[in-house]
Amino acid sequence: MADFAPPPRAKALDKDLKRVVKLEEATREAVGRTAAVGFALVFIVAAMLLAFAAVAFLMVLLAENARIPVDNPATHLELTMIHEAMILEYSARHLALIEWASAIKLYAYMTIGIALFAPWGIAEGSNWAALPFALLALVVKLALAGAGLALIETVSAKFRVFRAPEFLSTAFLLAVLGMLIHFLVRH
Repeated sequence: MADFAPPPRAKALDKDLKRVVKLEEATREAVGRTAAVGFALVFIVAAMLLAFAAVAFLMVLLAENARIPVDNPATHLELTMIHEAMILEYSARHLALIEWASAIKLYAYMTIGIALFAPWGIAEGSNWAALPFALLALVVKLALAGAGLALIETVSAKFRVFRAPEFLSTAFLLAVLGMLIHFLVRH
């Protein structure tokens, strides 16, 4: 029996096949690098979106709850106070109810912000066993949010009354930028 020698055309096809395999491996490597860069870009855009939304929410929280830099709840000068002017004529139980409502409003804003921007530790609706952990997580997050609010009020000064609309306009601008980034990335 004679040795089988492949025809010259088969050798050329074998070389072509090896080139195609090498090209496919190089393509997969390039696609992998591109996917890694794309993932990093999506992560950066998502972080920007979250940062814009979080800063806008924080600015609205400060303004809606009459906190420093927009308003100083401890002042009693009629020309500089916004929130305190509404409750100046109340005392005793009526004042206590208004202050309590103000505290509940701040609590509601903080818990909404926590649920939006730090959603870990939230118990699912049917998982009663996770409820103690979720309450502990909420207490820790509220303590951190309260410390952050105290820090903001400590390091910032109260705005003049006419600067409050500019503050809220900046919050609106940041919220719109976050929404536009969201829609641009989504579509």
